[in-house]
Amino acid sequence: MHLRSGGRALDATRSISIETGYLKNNPGSVLYRLGNTWILATAMLEDNVPKFLKKSKEGWLTAEYAMLPASTKPRSHRSPPNRAQGRQMEIQRMIGRSLRSVVNLSFIKDKTFFLDCEVLQADGGTRTAAVNASFIALKLLIDYCLTAGLIPKNPLMDDIGSISVGIVQDKIMVDLEYSEDSIAQVDMNLVMTSRKRIIEIQANAEGGPFPMEKLDDLVSMGWSGIEKMIEINRDVTSKKNYDISL
Repeated sequence: MHLRSGGRALDATRSISIETGYLKNNPGSVLYRLGNTWILATAMLEDNVPKFLKKSKEGWLTAEYAMLPASTKPRSHRSPPNRAQGRQMEIQRMIGRSLRSVVNLSFIKDKTFFLDCEVLQADGGTRTAAVNASFIALKLLIDYCLTAGLIPKNPLMDDIGSISVGIVQDKIMVDLEYSEDSIAQVDMNLVMTSRKRIIEIQANAEGGPFPMEKLDDLVSMGWSGIEKMIEINRDVTSKKNYDISL
């Protein structure tokens, strides 16, 4: 199998390092390193819901995503307060959708889970890394809330994982770093559950249309990476810290 930078195989992810409890005052905090993409994710629970859910006997989950100006070179611009830009809005909605798909919101009546993702360093795959980091942060917070009696039942219905996959120089690759993503003919972001159910597919052809049968190949290769991500997510929430190279 052809090797990539660092000797990675086409179906191999970058090295992964996860530090839980990264913030002193937040039990749902995670420093998630996927190669040179670093994400700080936090989860918090508040006794409030958006107006459209008042008196609905439902809870809510929402996410925010931002990149530190120095996370990229050259410097990226910080969004004005309460005015998320297009890409930023798209990614935080993706994170929220992905996590809500496996949370029973009726179990957190009149409460909201807030997920915050800060990209400390970017080298491709920030949105998929943010989904994984957010899920770990959420799972840690739920464990804390159950122990503290803040919620009556575990609202989590399944585990999820996310990964990027693409076609680069006519080869399907998993977990693209920036040098690969920037020249990809096809770029896809994939989110799936542990039951192999698809939550989100974001795919586009940068180098011209690609044949329909390649879509199945991309999803299959992506699933092989997501399986590893889900296994890591489960391990880290039981061991409370993790450092692995895949």
